[in-house]
Amino acid sequence: MAKGNVGIVGLGIMGGAFARNLVAAGWRVVGYDIDAARRRAMARAGVEIVRSMTRLTRNGRCARPAT
Repeated sequence: MAKGNVGIVGLGIMGGAFARNLVAAGWRVVGYDIDAARRRAMARAGVEIVRSMTRLTRNGRCARPAT
C-alpha cells in the first residue's frame, strides 16, 4: 500500500530524481512531462504518467501536486 499520492510536473533531472526516490520510498507518484522520452523512462521507473497537467488532480489521482 502506498504511503500517499504525489504529483510531479516536470520529470527532468530534478523532477525525475524526486519521482524515483518517492517511488522507492513507497509513494504513489503521478507525473507529467512534455518530453515523451522522459515520460517513458519514468513509467519504467514506476511513475504513473498522465497526458496533461490537469489530469494530475482529476478523480483523486493526486492530492499533493509538486512542481
